[in-house]
Amino acid sequence: METNILTIEQLLSAKRQCVAPLFQRPYVWREEAQWQPLFEDITHLATELGEGRQVHKHFLGAIVLKSLRASTGKIPKALVIDGLQRLLTLSVFLEALHDLCAERGEHDRVANIRPLIRNEKPPTPEDHFEFKVWPTDADKLHFLRVTQARSPAEVEAAPSVPRDSEKASKLAEAYRFFHRALSDWIDAEGPSKAPERAKLLYMAAAETMRLVVIDLHDDDSEQAIFEALNGRGTPLLPADLIKNDVFRKAIQEEGDDAARELYAECWREFDVDQEFWRDDVGPGKHARKRVEHFLNHLLVVKAERTVRSTELHLEFQRLLSGSDRSARDWVREIRRYADLYRSFEDDGLPPRQARFFGRLRDMEQTTFYPLLLKVLAEHGHDPKTVEAVMGDVESFLVRRLACGLKKQGYDLIVPELVKSVSGATETLPQRLRRHFEQTSDDRFRWPSDAEFVRSLSQAQVDTWRTPRQAMLLRAIEEHLRPKHSEEIRIGGELQVEHLMPKKWREHWPEADDEERRNFALRTLGNLTLVSGGLNRSMRNAPWAEKRSALHDHSSLRLNRELLDDPRWRDRWDEDSIFLRGEALAQTAAGIWPRPF
Repeated sequence: METNILTIEQLLSAKRQCVAPLFQRPYVWREEAQWQPLFEDITHLATELGEGRQVHKHFLGAIVLKSLRASTGKIPKALVIDGLQRLLTLSVFLEALHDLCAERGEHDRVANIRPLIRNEKPPTPEDHFEFKVWPTDADKLHFLRVTQARSPAEVEAAPSVPRDSEKASKLAEAYRFFHRALSDWIDAEGPSKAPERAKLLYMAAAETMRLVVIDLHDDDSEQAIFEALNGRGTPLLPADLIKNDVFRKAIQEEGDDAARELYAECWREFDVDQEFWRDDVGPGKHARKRVEHFLNHLLVVKAERTVRSTELHLEFQRLLSGSDRSARDWVREIRRYADLYRSFEDDGLPPRQARFFGRLRDMEQTTFYPLLLKVLAEHGHDPKTVEAVMGDVESFLVRRLACGLKKQGYDLIVPELVKSVSGATETLPQRLRRHFEQTSDDRFRWPSDAEFVRSLSQAQVDTWRTPRQAMLLRAIEEHLRPKHSEEIRIGGELQVEHLMPKKWREHWPEADDEERRNFALRTLGNLTLVSGGLNRSMRNAPWAEKRSALHDHSSLRLNRELLDDPRWRDRWDEDSIFLRGEALAQTAAGIWPRPF
């Protein structure tokens, strides 16, 4: 390899095109973390230059390139092995400065900038050789949108990018940021100083800032360099590293054109739909990108063992190197499982399956996703069997939740269940149940009816997280509806209501045993569902008023059965709560049966 320290002007003035390899991730830099600090560095240097102070060399980091053999008459190309985010950001900055200067008639500055963003007289314009930097496949349309426009207004009006992919790339947003920031800084001291301040910005960015440029030779391993430099800048996701591995293999096996077609067919969605796949999922500091969760589940399916979230790339490398499958097979299988995973949140699922995944989300339980992925992949043609497995998983989780049993260790049993999925569809539920029947490990115990009813009727349900309380009550409400009535899904707008309020002293009779009362009012028997408006209107009202309000304004079966029971027509106390709680717990045992 050969290492040089170059200014931006020296790097980009060469007649060549720096091209993003297929395996590179899309553009992800953002204003607060990268654009604003870069702009502040440039303007600081510009200020020092304007004041005539000695300016020290300012290093932006490293760029790793690998030159490609150029065909006769073609502009030379270099693959950007590392530093693509930085190089694209600098290009967008220069585009914005170029457009501002052109708009203001600063022809000298335009002449300076133009050779840094365009190759003159490219032999084949249709291949976009005119651009000094060429992005990933996922960002091409957005890059063209920025470079073909001459102002933020034209970027907004550009018809070349579908509106539904507006959030797929940050390039247009970066252009708007730099155009606005540059305009404000250039005009800060009035029109007479604007041309000189534009010149200072160019000198600071193009002539003063430097990059360490590493040019790899043919015998240098770009893969090793790529992985060694992974820790700099915005960290690469495991998905980015896996993409790097599998598409390098695809290029080796089938060539660049076929690999690009495979990318467009199967992988592009991961890069383009960042709002879904790169959204943070999970509580607080434990949140991870959704694509990482998916890959974690997929790797458990393929490895049939627990896979740590910190070892996703390493585990995929093991699987890839230990298999004789082609890259195409791997990529298509990843796509197939990704579509299944995404369907877990699809409103178009059959009603029973939609309820199942909704309840899992309410319980914040995704540990069983690898099992569900494998079941749907191999037995999805048989909805009855799939829904039987879902019913068992739901019952296991709800019963353990009600009994206060720990969920730690679920990640150990799931790989064992995954191993049992392959085989005859008709016996799948029995094969999976056998694991629970035969285990003596308390971490995997499936509570009996007696334990479940006893525990649920006495559990301090109102200390559960609200989605879990609501999930339990919604499930009971749906179960109470007649079997042949219309399919109705109880929406999330309903709120959990305490029939006897926590602040009972103002409007309710004195308690013989306050400790018993305060325990009872937090249990299942004292809870119901009502609309938000009804909840607010009842608040701490006495039982007679609450009963009348429920009668007049609630159509839920949960409340109709409460009102129809003569035992609590005139009173609602601790005994009433415990009796109703046991009855609801018995109903819950029917909703979530244990099959052995």
